[in-house]
This record gives sequence, C-alpha cells and structure tokens, in this order.
Amino acid sequence: MNGEGETTHASHIRPTPPKTSDDEGNDERYCERISVALKFEHRNSKGCNYGPPYEWQVYNTLNGCYGIPWVHYKGRQGDFYILVMDMLGPSLWDVWNSVGHAMSPNMVACIAVEAISILEKHHMKGGTIRYASVHAHLGRTGSKRDDLESLAYTLIFLIKGRLPWQGYQDFL
Repeated sequence: MNGEGETTHASHIRPTPPKTSDDEGNDERYCERISVALKFEHRNSKGCNYGPPYEWQVYNTLNGCYGIPWVHYKGRQGDFYILVMDMLGPSLWDVWNSVGHAMSPNMVACIAVEAISILEKHHMKGGTIRYASVHAHLGRTGSKRDDLESLAYTLIFLIKGRLPWQGYQDFL
C-alpha cells in the first residue's frame, strides 16, 4: 500500500460451502471468520486527485496471486476510498519495530527468499510492482531489475535500520 491512507484491522465473516452433506442445514458451519485490513484514503489525498488510488489497479491486476492479499471490497463512501483485503500477517514495519529496529541477517535472508519468490511469480504473470528505484525516480519505465533494486533497499533498511542517503536534503 502506498502509505497515504489510514489502515485498521477488522474481521470479516464470509460464507463457506458445507464440508459434508450432513452440514447442509447447519448455518453455523457456513461461515468463516477471517482477519481483514481496512484502508481508508481521503479523496483529496496524494494519488487520489483523479479518481481511486493507483494501488487499486495493482490489486486488480495481481488479485489472487501468491503473496498478494485477496481484495474483498473496494469502493467510495462519502469522501473516502475504502479497500477491504485479507490480513496476511503483521507488516514488515510492525515486525521491524517489534525487534528493536534491526533484524538479524538470518531473518532478512528469509524475507529476501520469500520476496524474490513472490516477485518471480508476479513477473511470470506479466505484472510488475514498481517501487522507488532510481529509474522510477528518474521517470523511466520500471523493469524486473527495478523491483530487485527496491527489494535490496528494503533489505538494507531492515538490517541497518536506515538507508545511506537518509537525512540528505535535495537541493535541486
């Protein structure tokens, strides 16, 4: 997610098919409670000036892909765009904060292996997620290399707790 909106946690009850023919009349077994993330984004926030947030297009393209939360609902209520999706677990930011702002190399290596696997599956599908690589900052079209560069920046941040250029001001 792009970090501009407010995200909160909730639970969602969704219908499930009966497991056996004996379950057919029992409504209790037709429901499953799942954890979901609710994201609220004000229509005037950055990225929403011309309609729904760009991340909606990304989720439309990648919905159902390995490592991407399933989107249950997206729509507008009043001044807010709302996105309801599966909660896959704690965010990397939450984990990083819970371990004292520096992850062990082993933990980061596990994250790297999983992230590379997810990126590989997304690239095979033809949809890439462009993060803040150098090429993206320069306005160039993103590529698989840019995804790997962005992942590298994320992994460096998780180990070191900061990026080498943090704190520098852009004087252009």
